[in-house]
Amino acid sequence: MISGILVDFFGWRVAIGGIGVLGLLATLVFRSLLPPSRRFKPRRGVGLHHRRLLTGI
Repeated sequence: MISGILVDFFGWRVAIGGIGVLGLLATLVFRSLLPPSRRFKPRRGVGLHHRRLLTGI
């Protein structure tokens, strides 16, 4: 509904920008509401095979 109102008053470009801003705000709110991780331990060497795959392209 918000995008429809924005289109009526400002145009479709502003409506798309408004959707993007709302998405970014929702991301920030979601991230701030997440509880801290309790058992996460980063491991060395994870993801090296992805780098090897990308260098072969």
